[in-house]
Amino acid sequence: MKKNQQNVFQVLLLILPTCSFAADSGWSEDRIQIDLGVDEDGKMAPEAFVPFNWGNGWSSGIGLRSRQADSHDSIEGFADSRVGNSESEERIRLNLFSYEKIAGKSVWQFGLDYEQVNQEKLQFGYFQMPNPYPDNPAVAGEYVAFDNLIDVKITKPNLFANYTMKTSTVNFRVGLSVSPVSSLSVDQETRFVPIVSSTGSRSSDTSQDLAYNMAIQLEIKTESSINVGLSYYYELLPMNYGIAALNATADGFIDKTVDVEQESSRVAVRAIFKKPMAGNLKPVIGYITEDIDTKNFNTGKTASTSKSIILFGLESQF
Repeated sequence: MKKNQQNVFQVLLLILPTCSFAADSGWSEDRIQIDLGVDEDGKMAPEAFVPFNWGNGWSSGIGLRSRQADSHDSIEGFADSRVGNSESEERIRLNLFSYEKIAGKSVWQFGLDYEQVNQEKLQFGYFQMPNPYPDNPAVAGEYVAFDNLIDVKITKPNLFANYTMKTSTVNFRVGLSVSPVSSLSVDQETRFVPIVSSTGSRSSDTSQDLAYNMAIQLEIKTESSINVGLSYYYELLPMNYGIAALNATADGFIDKTVDVEQESSRVAVRAIFKKPMAGNLKPVIGYITEDIDTKNFNTGKTASTSKSIILFGLESQF
């Protein structure tokens, strides 16, 4: 199990014992989520949030989310090449405070989160240098093995607001979260064997541009024992950082700036069983599709990935 996912499960083990307390904590019980998802590759994709009620409309909470993805391809521009990609993302969110204002069937909520996003990206494989290679004839036609490990850590405050309405036929919520400023730190190690004897490394800390996300949730009430849940999530996350890259003569490294914009969208369908198991926590089974488009402003190209997740857990979203 990867280090990031180990950290997520450690936090999950801390969260689970608090469920009974949170489920009996009054109005804040409509924010609980404990989902243990599995993607199409059999990788765990847990997601959880548990609130803590302080009374008089004030609460705080802790949440997490973890994802992994693996892929392989050839390298554009090289006749004989192969590259494998292994990526993981872990998010831990501390809801420092939330305030709810109830007005009849409507609820307004405002608050501040502190979120840490850890991304680990590993690329490895081989390629054959072009032949001829005028910039450095000594390496023309050489086969090169490489690996490139990048650890990215983003810390950001999130100012958020959401609006909830409950009726006899449907529960509805729409929310917006904005991060005016965030900090990104990166640690990288890269090797190209045998053409470069040294290991390239780079560490940097930079501030980032505005990031935001929005979410829409619906729970459609039915006559049967199961309600239908629908949700949509969108996030824009810019990332700008420095790395060590192979130079033009393929005998050393140069500093290079990576400027990307990650757009994530998630659509989920849930079967929500009406009979609670603990407090107001109800069993849930669902299906999620996640799409991530990463636009690279250096190359003008966009890389896209897609993932399907089967989830099962306990929730009380409304």
